[in-house]
Amino acid sequence: MDPRLLIFLLGAAGALAPEIIRLWTIARAGDRMTWSWSYIVVSILFAGLGGLVAFILPAENMNAAFYAGVATPVLVNTAIKKAEGEERRVRTTKTSAGDQRLSRFDSFIEGL
Repeated sequence: MDPRLLIFLLGAAGALAPEIIRLWTIARAGDRMTWSWSYIVVSILFAGLGGLVAFILPAENMNAAFYAGVATPVLVNTAIKKAEGEERRVRTTKTSAGDQRLSRFDSFIEGL
C-alpha cells in the first residue's frame, strides 16, 4: 500500500475515533442515536479532513498520522469557538441563550 494513502487513512480513522467513543458511550447509557444523511455526510467529510491534516502535517510514522487525525476535532473546535466568539462581539441578539437551538452541524461539533 502506498505510504501516503496509509497516512491519509490513519488520519481519517483518528478523526473518527472520538466520535466512535462518543457513540459507544451513548449506546452504553441506553440512549438512542438519531441517524441522518447529513450526520453521515458530515462524518465522512470530517474523516477526510482528519486524513488531510495527517497528510499535510508530515506524519513520520503511523502513530503520528493517527494522532494528527485524533487532534483534528480539537483544531476544528478551537477554530469554530474563536470564530463564534468574534461573531458574538460583532452582532447583538435579542434572544436569550436558552432560546437558541443548535443546528445538526453545531450539535455534531459540540459532541466532539
